[in-house]
Amino acid sequence: MAKFVADYKDVDPESRVSEVKQRLETEQRRQKEVADAAAKNKARAELKAKLTEYEFQIGWCERRAVGAREVIAREEEIGRISGFGNKKIMREAGKQIVSCSRNNPQLYADYKRLGGGKAYKDTQ
Repeated sequence: MAKFVADYKDVDPESRVSEVKQRLETEQRRQKEVADAAAKNKARAELKAKLTEYEFQIGWCERRAVGAREVIAREEEIGRISGFGNKKIMREAGKQIVSCSRNNPQLYADYKRLGGGKAYKDTQ
């Protein structure tokens, strides 16, 4: 259509150029609307995936911290019984707990900033 308008804009014996030009503009608007809608849908899907990833990371870290606390409790019990608790295992478990306690508040703040609607306890 654009080629037709360009080719016949000066020579239009049947006065069709304005009609084709109008149809061309209508089609271009429609294509832009379709592209805008697709871009919005893509952005919405990407945001949803990002929020889901934040929820997963927060929950995973919380589960990891719970497991680490169980490891520490087990090592303490072994130490009470045997007189020797493995400090290296306890330290690694402690590092996991500290890492999660420092990272999760920021992850949750980012999650909320992006529009995440779940309460912290519900992301776990």
